[in-house]
Amino acid sequence: MGFIAHYRREDDTPQLLANHLREVQAHCEEIGAKIGAAHIVGLAGLFHDFGKYSTEFQAYIREAIANPDAPPKRGSVDHSTAGGQIILQLSKELPELQFVCELVANAVYGHHSTLLDFLDENGQSPFVKRGKLHPELKSMLQHFFQEVMPASDLKNYLLAAHAEYKLLKRKLQKQGVLHFFLAKYIFSALIDADRTNARLFDENEERTLRIKPPFPLYEERLQQALADKQKKAVPNDITKARQYLSDQCFEKATLPTGIYTLSIPTGGGKTLASLRFALRHAQLYDKERIIQIVPFTTIIEQNAQETRDVLQTKDLLEHHSNIVEDRDVEQLTFEEHEQRRKLHRAKDNWDMPLIFSTMVQFLNIAYEKSSRYTRRFHHLANSIIIFDEIQALPIKTISLFNEFITFLKDVCNTTVILCTATQPALQNVKHHITIDGELIDDLRSILPSFKRTNVISHVRDDIWTVEDVAEFAQQQREHVGNILIIVNTKSDALRLYEQLKGQGGVYHLSTSMCPAHRQHILAEIRDKLKEGEPLICVSTQLIEAGVDVSFQCVIRALAGLDSIAQAAGRCNRNGEVAARDVYVMNMKLPKRHFLPTIVEGAHQTSLLLRDDESNAKNLLSPDIMNIYFSEFYNAFKHEQHFSINGKEYTLHDLAFSLDGHWLEGKILSNLQHHYAFKTVGRYFEVIDSATTAVIVPYEKEGKELIASLEARDVDDFSQFLKKAQHYSVNVFAHERQKLERSQMLALYETPFLRIYYVREGAYDQDYGINVQGDAELGFMGI
Repeated sequence: MGFIAHYRREDDTPQLLANHLREVQAHCEEIGAKIGAAHIVGLAGLFHDFGKYSTEFQAYIREAIANPDAPPKRGSVDHSTAGGQIILQLSKELPELQFVCELVANAVYGHHSTLLDFLDENGQSPFVKRGKLHPELKSMLQHFFQEVMPASDLKNYLLAAHAEYKLLKRKLQKQGVLHFFLAKYIFSALIDADRTNARLFDENEERTLRIKPPFPLYEERLQQALADKQKKAVPNDITKARQYLSDQCFEKATLPTGIYTLSIPTGGGKTLASLRFALRHAQLYDKERIIQIVPFTTIIEQNAQETRDVLQTKDLLEHHSNIVEDRDVEQLTFEEHEQRRKLHRAKDNWDMPLIFSTMVQFLNIAYEKSSRYTRRFHHLANSIIIFDEIQALPIKTISLFNEFITFLKDVCNTTVILCTATQPALQNVKHHITIDGELIDDLRSILPSFKRTNVISHVRDDIWTVEDVAEFAQQQREHVGNILIIVNTKSDALRLYEQLKGQGGVYHLSTSMCPAHRQHILAEIRDKLKEGEPLICVSTQLIEAGVDVSFQCVIRALAGLDSIAQAAGRCNRNGEVAARDVYVMNMKLPKRHFLPTIVEGAHQTSLLLRDDESNAKNLLSPDIMNIYFSEFYNAFKHEQHFSINGKEYTLHDLAFSLDGHWLEGKILSNLQHHYAFKTVGRYFEVIDSATTAVIVPYEKEGKELIASLEARDVDDFSQFLKKAQHYSVNVFAHERQKLERSQMLALYETPFLRIYYVREGAYDQDYGINVQGDAELGFMGI
């Protein structure tokens, strides 16, 4: 028996190390070829398990095979360090390769964990300190030359990698951005190729080649659906304008790969219009997948279902959140390791033609330290990414977002569409993007067709209390059949709902509810709106972005101008009458420390209203919106680069600095790179307050998911996790602590993962998660 990489116990079959290295290399080359880096990425595949040539590892795996009942602890033999070390040794013979080899070596070092800091906050280099040179390095290299690739071929391979690197440098002038994301891309390709190869060996299967997505069939079905929709639509100016916007998107699909804005007004049909662009563009430029990124899970639920229905397909990945919380473990038994690999297999790696996910998940791919996120990176290449409601991009991530999509366009051949009725001018900030064009010609001539609301300012010297707003809503109810009230916090929504619910026909929507719960409520609201039944819906801002509902009256707590525009988009959405009223009221704002963007947005809007009373009539015009975003971004100009508490440098410095200028004192390494990958991942979080996903016992399906956990009866983690996304809620740390104190939080735990869920007393049909543990489940009678 030769050198062994893995062992399949079911049929007593070893996987030879040489085969594993060559197969992972081939897969890495395919992934690397998408960005012109086949040899750079292939180099990581060639050497990732080079350390398994060591005498120690071969003894370890043979002992595991011989003693299946008492195998050695996994992780007791380090097999990843030697591969990185040999790559660095080879670069010494060809000094011009040092830039490339350092990036590849880091990916090899971290392929079972994460990328290391080249330079950390203490001026140290964990990368340089990664273990002493392996004593068998020379003999292991000889085995490699004999079994995998001769020395002469390897030298040519390295030179080819260097040639690719020189071409990549021409694509993107920002070298810090290029190197940071190139390392991420290499790492993504390696861990996906390695895990895929190990899975295929475990299951005794062959890797199948990529099947071209049926985009022509999807386009045909979309065109038919649009034609049917047009026939049923009310023949008014809005219907004509929607058709014009959709046709414009189709015509502009011939544009080359780039970053484009799509500034369709609220209610303009941007979901299907952008999909029409994407399906045509994908065929013209051979793109592999279409990805839609949204700010809130509520939009995923609606848009994903609409897309499934229109395209008549199930080949759509709907990725909300991560139910599983990975545990960092140093050592696992062989059996535990196999279970962990099955779990990683179940986690979606975004290898689907159609994907719907959130901004949190998207940014985590680039900056979070966990390999479960980074694995998806290479699937963003040669794709079309549609960012819905881009104005909701968190302020602190602006610079990081802009650098990321610039790399995706310039290096990864990915087309980016920034969709919103209120474009946030990302091209005008310090670390800006280059916009290649707007997809809609003569946009200003279209806007009057969508003028279907009157924004009325009720901002006054004294604030509107919850009781005041409830009374005003009841007065309005005498004149209109249905009202939507949107407030800034969950607590305000809950208090307002309590004030109104005794009137009957009152609904409450909150992110404290799981997605399935919210969808059921929205479905009931839509049915009542369609039948003309009177109702009041009290919601947080989750209803603003992309939720397709149309109320006769909207009341909006004072907020940012973009939020008011989105709220107005839920009023008289289809132009049922000439115009309806949207009232803006200054309720008590949360403390700036907790919700700074909401407070600042409300402040800037109030200034616009104060400076010119006529602004209320034109509050949502492009000119005033541009003024708003200019002032709003200026107020956060220092926060746009992701500030770190107590530090003078930012996350942008840690990620993209070429020389480590952010570090005071002497840099203690002579490396070409100084990027702090692991430190960036440790600091990075899109949402300031860390949350925990918990599964909730909503209706039969949620209860069955929890029952399967309690019985420890989860056979197919892939199906379990997909279903669990619809029955989970993200809770903040203080909410989690209250649930723990009331003994309402339970835990499914293995040596390598945790899944949290709550007991029935912690979930309420009216409010969702109830941290006090005194919820009532049962019939939802609102």
